[in-house]
Amino acid sequence: LFVYSDNGGGEKNKMLDDEEVGIFSRMHVDHMTGIPGNPQARGIIERLNGVIPINLARRFATYNGRNADPEFVRVMSKKMVSLTNALRQGKELTTEQKRTLGLIPDWNTLIQAVGEEIEKYNQSHEHSELPKVNGQHMSPLAYRKFVLETEGDDIEYVTAQELRDMFLPEEIRTAARGWIQLGTNDYFAKELIEVDQEKVRVAFNPHDAQEVYIRRLD
Repeated sequence: LFVYSDNGGGEKNKMLDDEEVGIFSRMHVDHMTGIPGNPQARGIIERLNGVIPINLARRFATYNGRNADPEFVRVMSKKMVSLTNALRQGKELTTEQKRTLGLIPDWNTLIQAVGEEIEKYNQSHEHSELPKVNGQHMSPLAYRKFVLETEGDDIEYVTAQELRDMFLPEEIRTAARGWIQLGTNDYFAKELIEVDQEKVRVAFNPHDAQEVYIRRLD
């Protein structure tokens, strides 16, 4: 198996590619990267990038791309510069700057919006590379359902727990008297005493620091 992506820091990094704890390495997936300035090599995925990110950006008042009102973009850009300068200089925000800040989606809002756009694309986007039904191209989800029904479903599905574990980032830490330190947090478990001073793998949820999952390196 392999995955093909850009070679920027967001796609090629230790969290994904580290030989011991990288997400791709743990799944035995080869990570291939594209050549800078050659989007044609990425084929169909570039067309998806022209749909989901644009629709996502248009959800928010800060959108300044194609078909955006030029005057609105000019005014909004001016407000964003004012807000950015105030934040960088540590100044107290004015009422207008606070209002502008409120237009910027927080991380959870953005993640939810991304998921909704992907779901909408898979369910309703008529993909020109897929077969037609009643004169209309099938959506990715409809085509997947069609293939599974006609060719059989021999897929061995992972459980929800396994799926979660597969994509949790991991780091290597050394156990010390039952404790593990990760970032600014410390975690204790009596079982860690059995591996005192040994290196272990620590899987964690970046959005929830309440607990971590610790395993031996092997």
